Amino acid sequence: MSAADAATAIWQQHKQAADLSFKNGNYPEAASNYTKVIIALNDDRSSRPAVSDRVKVYANRSLACLKMADFKEALKDAQIAVGLDPRWQKGWYRLASALEGLGMLPEAETALDTGLPLDASNTEMQQLLKQVRRKSKGSPPADEQSSEDRQLHQDIHAFFRKQCKNATLLKERGANNNVPVDDNLTQSMPAKQGVQQASTPLTKQQKKKRRQQKKAAQSSASPSQSPERESVTSPDPNSERVTQVTPCSTKPPCCSGPPTTEQQAESAKDLGNTQYKAGQYDAALLSYGKAIALCPEVAAYYGNRAAAALMKRQYKLAVQDSLQATKLSSTFARGYQRAGKAYLCMGQFDEADSQYKRALELEPSSAAIKGEAQLVDMIRSNLKLGQECLQAGDARQAQWHADKAVRLHSPAVETALLLKCEALIALGKYAEALNETRSLTIQGDPMATEVLTVRAQALYLTGNMSLAENTYQVVLRLDPDNASSRKGLKRIKLMNSSKNAGNEAFKAGKWREAEQHYTQALELDSHLKSAFVAQCACNRAAAHLKLGNAEAALKDAEVATELDSQYARAYMRRAAAHQALEHFEEAVRDYEKVKSLEDSTAGIDSMIRDAKTALKKSKRVDYYKLLELDQNAGDADLKRAYRKAALRYHPDKASSEDRDENEKKFKLVGQANAILSDPAKRQKYDAGWSAEEIDQGMQMGEDGTYGHGGHGANMDDVFAHMFAGGMFGGGGRGGGRGGGFSRRGGFPPGF
Repeated sequence: MSAADAATAIWQQHKQAADLSFKNGNYPEAASNYTKVIIALNDDRSSRPAVSDRVKVYANRSLACLKMADFKEALKDAQIAVGLDPRWQKGWYRLASALEGLGMLPEAETALDTGLPLDASNTEMQQLLKQVRRKSKGSPPADEQSSEDRQLHQDIHAFFRKQCKNATLLKERGANNNVPVDDNLTQSMPAKQGVQQASTPLTKQQKKKRRQQKKAAQSSASPSQSPERESVTSPDPNSERVTQVTPCSTKPPCCSGPPTTEQQAESAKDLGNTQYKAGQYDAALLSYGKAIALCPEVAAYYGNRAAAALMKRQYKLAVQDSLQATKLSSTFARGYQRAGKAYLCMGQFDEADSQYKRALELEPSSAAIKGEAQLVDMIRSNLKLGQECLQAGDARQAQWHADKAVRLHSPAVETALLLKCEALIALGKYAEALNETRSLTIQGDPMATEVLTVRAQALYLTGNMSLAENTYQVVLRLDPDNASSRKGLKRIKLMNSSKNAGNEAFKAGKWREAEQHYTQALELDSHLKSAFVAQCACNRAAAHLKLGNAEAALKDAEVATELDSQYARAYMRRAAAHQALEHFEEAVRDYEKVKSLEDSTAGIDSMIRDAKTALKKSKRVDYYKLLELDQNAGDADLKRAYRKAALRYHPDKASSEDRDENEKKFKLVGQANAILSDPAKRQKYDAGWSAEEIDQGMQMGEDGTYGHGGHGANMDDVFAHMFAGGMFGGGGRGGGRGGGFSRRGGFPPGF
């Protein structure tokens, strides 16, 4: 590819990006990209781009500014477009649109009247002209103008006068519609102050306004001066009307003609300086770009834009502009200094050294240049040590060196920040690493493959699997041979596939299959500690619970809560596992944790209540367990279990050392039978009431009567109850203690 073709490809690539940004509605980015096009066009010395290309770019940037309601900037670009080619109708349309936005309706009408004859069938211009005239007709008298507004009016009127000269020159030279005007050809022409207009009849209000302007101009003129007026005939020789235009009521004393190109460039530079000081670096880049477009041979303009580019971390542009500045002026020390700074920010230490040395040759006493030059070796040394530590497995020391290199220079050197991200990942500080990647660039590009690769890794390690997958895909589109990104993408897809298969199996009630899929997802990266792992472990815990494996469920739930302390569902799984294992206090704590994290969790209040009931039950004597009886057992089963337990814990059958313990359990057996054989008491017991609460409830009398006074009956009373009621086939209940249990006599005859 020739140099000319390469230069053309550069600005066309920028233009495609600008057009795409505009199409997507990102007008600030579009304006910025059109500025890059203008820069590339100005730098293109080999292919000599057509003037029409420049005209279209300025018109497009004007339209982007119109979309942002930045009418002054839109006006400036439209003026440049019209100045480059006054025969291009769209330039006049942009100019009129900007003037309308600024409320300069007469001037907008003038622009439309001038541009419309170039193509009278242009419906857009016709509609805009009608709109402007309608607004002019209904607009109130103008308030007193500020000095800035007056200057703006004077400038646009001077611009109209200049375009009138251009049109006259074109006519005299026999120019055709396809030849743009060269402003340099009109510098020696005498100034005219009229503006050529279309033969559109004036309304009564417009006629009145023109007469008032004429009268005001005549009355304010000095005796030695006459009001500046000029009649300009319509382009149509058959027109019956000749329009007179007085651009401003009086000619300002300082206005001796339109500003020169150099003056416009200086104004753009001064505006850029003001914006730079205010921290408006994007706007400053645009202003300096306009200055360069007007006067591309001034080194200071490139130097200023390089400074703004450094603040926006556009290091390639900063280097390009700095080197161009030093090419235009070999003694421009700041150009070398800014080139050195840009190279340093990109971690290109040898190039930075070279530029700083050249700057010091020109200004050997500059403390600022000396200080920046010394930083190069300091940062380079720390980066080398940090990289060696990271390769040796000492990530903590690597982070220390990277941090030191980052702090030595602002903005941070890109390679130092990249090393810090890698060290943080090695230390397991994934969220911190991800946060650092958000400000990471390589050669000023936040979309560099090196940046995206480390960001994708950090996203994966923090469990943002979807974003990590998308980022890896972007890397592979930019660099199809990127092996680490290809491997990372494949692993993520397999893990997501296994997890999704587990979810589908769980929904279908295939608990074992779901457990296997979740296990496969977890085993794909056994070292991963992220939210994704927490989710898979939590889901596998649910499958374990469905399979009745509470121990395994508890382990998985513990893993999930350790990885994500705010994961409510993991606490829910752990609570269920604790409850299944009869760890009721832990279950209550976990359910209450769930409520504190997500108060709207369905059924959480009922879960807490049930867990507390189970906890309360666990602290009392479990009569069912004591009798080895199922909770749903009927009366016959209860009687058999009661008799069996009474025999098992009979004090006379125990050894001397176990007698006291057996007496206690024998007494509890009696209490168990007394409560479980009574339907009302059993219902309360099953609801979580303790024996004491049941006893108190009976005494307080739900039916207005007293029940049993307590459960502290002695052994003889217990056995009297056992044998008197026919439980073991005996007769009716006798009086006193007849037939009852006797410590001496043992069991009654025939037992």
